[in-house]
Amino acid sequence: MADTAAATLIVTSLIGPVVVSLVLSGILYGCALVQTHMYYKLFQKDDWRLRALVAFEMVLQTVHLALLFVGVWQTVMTVYSEDQMTSVLLNTTIVGIILGGPSAFCAQGFFIFRLHSFSQRKPLPIFCSILITIQLAFTLTMGASPPEAVSLQKWRGFIISTLFIAICSDAIIAASMSYYLKRSKTGVCR
Repeated sequence: MADTAAATLIVTSLIGPVVVSLVLSGILYGCALVQTHMYYKLFQKDDWRLRALVAFEMVLQTVHLALLFVGVWQTVMTVYSEDQMTSVLLNTTIVGIILGGPSAFCAQGFFIFRLHSFSQRKPLPIFCSILITIQLAFTLTMGASPPEAVSLQKWRGFIISTLFIAICSDAIIAASMSYYLKRSKTGVCR
């Protein structure tokens, strides 16, 4: 009984930040749609495989965001309907988590390819590739676990590690791309 009360308290304290992050994710998804449209409009001569990767990533992002909305809706309704709450994640949330890994992998892979194109060096893109592969493996490992085994408390360290790896890889890719774009002086205006 005490475990259920503690789990309800944990989930209840997460509802606000999760809803805010979901709204921000929706806004960023809109930005990604505009970027995708501009990419297809401006880079029509890119290789079909690269263009397919961008399309695949956007499909994954669309399904991912929809499942996260459903998962958060179900969680909020469960918490506020005063049913007995546990710390086990709902199936739609788990599927959303599973799709988040490949979606991030595709987006980061696209930027690693661009990083390699600008830098013409292999060590940094290889290092970033290793990081995003580990992140994908962690995400899929958690998502492949049976739903009853996916407890927020049990997987806390694993989730934090996955998010830390995502932050590191994104920061390295962004800083490197900024450096190489500035160094190349391609005439891109700020």
